[in-house]
Amino acid sequence: MSLPNWWGDWRENLTPHTGDLQPTDLIECTQIVAGQPVNTAITGQQIINAASGGGATWGNITGTLSSQSDLNTALNGKQATLVSGTNIKTVNGNSLVGSGDVSFNPKYLGHSASTGSLSVSTAVTISKALRIPANTLTTDTLLEIQWRMIRVTGNTGQVHTRLYINTSNSMTGATLISGITTLNGGGVQQAIKCEKTITCRNNGFSWMNSGASEFTGVGLNAYNLNRTVDQYLLFTVQSATNGETCVVDFFRVLQYA
Repeated sequence: MSLPNWWGDWRENLTPHTGDLQPTDLIECTQIVAGQPVNTAITGQQIINAASGGGATWGNITGTLSSQSDLNTALNGKQATLVSGTNIKTVNGNSLVGSGDVSFNPKYLGHSASTGSLSVSTAVTISKALRIPANTLTTDTLLEIQWRMIRVTGNTGQVHTRLYINTSNSMTGATLISGITTLNGGGVQQAIKCEKTITCRNNGFSWMNSGASEFTGVGLNAYNLNRTVDQYLLFTVQSATNGETCVVDFFRVLQYA
């Protein structure tokens, strides 16, 4: 008996499948193996897995996007492309788009508006300190420093303030980088504001040896600076006589680089 020219079952008026494809659905397939028909089945789950497994090649998406509610909602939640000066601001004319750092002058290094430590007896005492992290200062840095000393008790003797620098928050090994600023006793002045401009050139600091005023000074002084380690600015107070106390109640440090 000869084999027919077609394989599988033929059913007249076969009822179409209704609804979504189900994992348990079976699709019958016939292949010829060694001249004989071999029937196999593909499950609905296999088709579902293949369709959701990625790797599909997408062509043009047509239709109304708003009708694809899930996709439209996801796209609406995305950040628009940043355009400098349009939907993101600039800083001093510098674009914020892209990598790297936007530098501008002056750079804020630190401040304090709280009351520091009181002078202790007649010793030079750290009232406030500012840590400058390693590698902050450059070979062309200018520091603009301001601080204020106020008298707390007494009004007969002198009280003093000075600015030091050190690689630790300690007076041990500290270097004086200002002149002495004195608030005399017996007067109505109870506070004095100090300003210091320090240039950082090559491997050192340079400053005028003056107190509160920098209009006059005795020459320039130098301090060998290691930029690769932390540096501390030390704002100190000292009472000339016992019974007088003073304190640094604010400082501000700006860097131009």
